[in-house]
Amino acid sequence: MLEHTNEYTLSNAAYWMEHEVRQYPRAEFDLTVLTAHAEQIVLAGGRDSHDQMTYQPNKILAQQLGCDIIDFPGGHLGFLPYPAGFAAALMNALGGTSW
Repeated sequence: MLEHTNEYTLSNAAYWMEHEVRQYPRAEFDLTVLTAHAEQIVLAGGRDSHDQMTYQPNKILAQQLGCDIIDFPGGHLGFLPYPAGFAAALMNALGGTSW
């Protein structure tokens, strides 16, 4: 990731950390309700982002709910470089449902 860092990405990351990310740790999930509906919950993450901060909440929630995490192509924003693979993985994760 560091090889893609530049002044633009650093300023965006700083803005994100200062103004956006701070709201996420404040989210409190009702695990009793989520556990009751665990079979309806699809946890997914990018296969290349297992060690990134964006993947960690899924790991914890999967442990607490007894669910698996479905890996999608790419990293956190895998739909950008792999739109067809991401769409196929999403449709597969949702049971082939056609919207």
